Amino acid sequence: MKMIMDESSSDLTRLLGELRVMTPEVLGCSERRLILPRKLGDLERPECLQDMKDRIQKLKLAKDMLDTGLIIQAEYDSKKAEILSRG
Repeated sequence: MKMIMDESSSDLTRLLGELRVMTPEVLGCSERRLILPRKLGDLERPECLQDMKDRIQKLKLAKDMLDTGLIIQAEYDSKKAEILSRG
């Protein structure tokens, strides 16, 4: 696997940093692996990085909706499960 410091590798570094600091009520340690690709080589694909970015943003949005009372815990749990599923 070639690693070149370019825009995609800085995106990956930022995304992995976001995953690491997400609070346990948003994403538990055991769930973080569900955001990551199944194969390490997939991290070189821009669409994989975009998928990771989209999932993180959706999780944050769902948590914000729960915190502001727009959805209840059951709806949040359902949205979270849907986001984390690999379909």
